[in-house]
Amino acid sequence: MADARKAVFERVAAATARTPSDRRAALPRLVADDVREVALDADHLAVFSAAARAQGMHVSVCEAPALSATICAALEKHAARRVVLEHAVAALPGVREHVAEAFELLPADAGDESLYTADAGVTTVRAGVAETGSIVVVSGAGHWRGLSLLPPIHVAVLDAAEIVADLWDFFDGLAGEAHTPTGLPSNVTIISGPSKTADIEGILVKGVHGPREVEIVVVHRQEQTGG
Repeated sequence: MADARKAVFERVAAATARTPSDRRAALPRLVADDVREVALDADHLAVFSAAARAQGMHVSVCEAPALSATICAALEKHAARRVVLEHAVAALPGVREHVAEAFELLPADAGDESLYTADAGVTTVRAGVAETGSIVVVSGAGHWRGLSLLPPIHVAVLDAAEIVADLWDFFDGLAGEAHTPTGLPSNVTIISGPSKTADIEGILVKGVHGPREVEIVVVHRQEQTGG
């Protein structure tokens, strides 16, 4: 099989009169600074918030002590009743207790069945991308990928310190983390707005194959604000 594959590539190279080294030389070398649209010293939170709202997402900014109240306000805005909290979110001070007072908490480890019956999933996210207003969800221990995809409402908790200028910075940081033996997580999802699709007549419908509402709660940790 390997010999046959090699033979196919050799025939293609001969037909195009280009060697593998020629093909590599033809590709331009991109440098991050050549294509950046968001400066490294820009107000990344302001740029991110404006871009995320333009994508149809909702953004709230709070200090750490107000996180649980801000999450509850986001859930109440969309009349959520049944909520699943990611383990990392439930472990944040006061969040589980505050949410449980106003909503029905479904178990986070009951399988996909609870996700299909939930009104909202509340997760942490790995990063925010200022240039596109996107949030990035990375799979791993305690980070259930379906929780940001299956319930009709996704509430994403984003640490303000994790907002980067663009995907160059995000993947540079990700490459330095030992997620798996290969160095990368098994799944990286970049979310740029609520789920949406359009039929042949161009009628836009939200929430067809994912959340119809995305609420982003950006939290400033106390150590970031001098508290």
